[in-house]
Amino acid sequence: TTLRQIAQVALSFAVTWMILDACFGLKADPIARLLDHASSKARPISLPWRTNLAPVVPLQPLSCEAHAIKTRCKSLPPFSSAVHRERIARVRSILQDIRNDKPEKSSGDQVYVLEPGASSFYYTGIGREQWHVSERPFLFVIRSAENGRKAKNGPVLSILTPAFEAPRAKLLDLPGLDKDGEVEFVEWREEENWAEILLRHLDGSREMNDLKQEATSTLKIHFDPDVRTFISAGIARAALNANMLEGNTRVLTDVADPRVLSVRERKSPEEIEVLKCANEVGL
Repeated sequence: TTLRQIAQVALSFAVTWMILDACFGLKADPIARLLDHASSKARPISLPWRTNLAPVVPLQPLSCEAHAIKTRCKSLPPFSSAVHRERIARVRSILQDIRNDKPEKSSGDQVYVLEPGASSFYYTGIGREQWHVSERPFLFVIRSAENGRKAKNGPVLSILTPAFEAPRAKLLDLPGLDKDGEVEFVEWREEENWAEILLRHLDGSREMNDLKQEATSTLKIHFDPDVRTFISAGIARAALNANMLEGNTRVLTDVADPRVLSVRERKSPEEIEVLKCANEVGL
């Protein structure tokens, strides 16, 4: 038994040695040669069966140019906490301009709806890393600067959240916004239609069946392009049902107006500097 074990160990060592010799060309002093390959002075490793690939080379110290880029990029000041509030304010102002357009002068509120993603991160600091999207809608809603039911200094951002996740939603960090006075959370329970809850909130009344006003007005919902189809379709379906009720607010849905999308597309000087650094580091 002992001789058999010794033979097995010797055979394993021999096979390992043959493999290493085939891969790295080891002829003598295997330990020293392996350490030499692992050091910063190692020659490029060329595997016999992958000679068509570029050789693997060790990392080199940063060049003077790369060091200068790193130093300059690290010196860029961080965005202020008010930058998200300013972006939301620009969207609200544009929505108000759309509301005042001559073709739609008689219309009511204009709202911009977003899901967690790149756009919501741009406006609120909350993206998919902070809130994972699922089959339960979690939406951000930005309303026009003025509307018939809210004061000018009222909430600037509404967040639709499942009721059981509302405590976690209220712990989210929203830079530049006062969560007590400028952010309102709209909760929906599992047995409720979340789209109807949202429309009810936007219309400012308590019950979907009581959306009757003295004069018919229009609520225009602008969807961010990243909003998933079942979200926009669910709101559109609820809007259709609301429009069928006599005397209701008329609800229209569409992809966000280009003027709204231009807020994120037009970069500030500070944003351009960050983009430059990202490009230079990438190169």
